[in-house]
Parts: sequence; structure tokens; C-alpha cells
Amino acid sequence: MPPDLPAMRSGGGTRGRAAAAALAAALLAGGAQGWEPAPERGRPSSGGSFYIVYSPTPDPVPLNQLFRLSLAVYEGDSRRSQPAADTELLVRGWMPEHEHGMNLVPEVRPLGGGRFAVEGMLFHMPGRWQLEVEIRRSGAAERATFEIQVR
Repeated sequence: MPPDLPAMRSGGGTRGRAAAAALAAALLAGGAQGWEPAPERGRPSSGGSFYIVYSPTPDPVPLNQLFRLSLAVYEGDSRRSQPAADTELLVRGWMPEHEHGMNLVPEVRPLGGGRFAVEGMLFHMPGRWQLEVEIRRSGAAERATFEIQVR
């Protein structure tokens, strides 16, 4: 859902219409993308049953410092569907070029409504990392992998 935009007063004359036209042009040109995840921050799971969105804090992901993740899981292949219920998540970081993961095991905490908090993330080396999210429900599992470049 897009963020709330500041209210425009009616009766602004030419200046008000010009501002409204500029806002409409920016929206049509994609200028209000702040409320959409970047392409690498949201994607369908491997089987297409879920759509996963992540957000790191701090952002961008720091080198060799603890960071947190907020994750949201939705039914189907779009974040416009309803939050996924009765799911469990496993989260890990993997460095494919070095064939190793993180030195810590993160803690995943369900918040309800398809949302999860992940504490204890630490990418201890610069380079390409993969954030792997495994979604489990009713004995089945699907995965989503996100590429993160750490500098």
C-alpha cells in the first residue's frame, strides 16, 4: 500500500493544478516507488506458493556488524495477496564463492500476520552473500534466495 501523501488544498489555482499535474506525472513515471520493495527485496518462493519480502536494519547490510531483518510472507506469488498463516521460517546467510555460511545462528521470531523478526544476522566478510529463507507449512518447504552485496 502506498504511503500517505500530503494533503493538497483545493482552490490552489494554477499553482495547485500544476503541483497536482507534476505529482501525477511522477506517479505515472514510477516516482513513487518508495513503498514498493526493490526487485531483490521481494520475490516468489521456489514453488510459487508464497511471496517473501525482507527489510534489513540497518540498511544497507553492514560488514561484520549485527543486523536485523523484518520478513513478511504472503500467499501466492504477489505481496498484494493476504499474509500467509501457519508458516515457519528458517533463515541463513551463505557465501557461495567461499562455500560457507555465517558464524552465528539467527533467531527467527513470529510476529503474527505473516510477519517475522530475525535477530543475530552477521555477514562477517565482504562480497556476495545469499540470504536464504525457507518457508515451511504442513510438512512442505519452499525457499527464496536473495543476493546481497556486502562492502
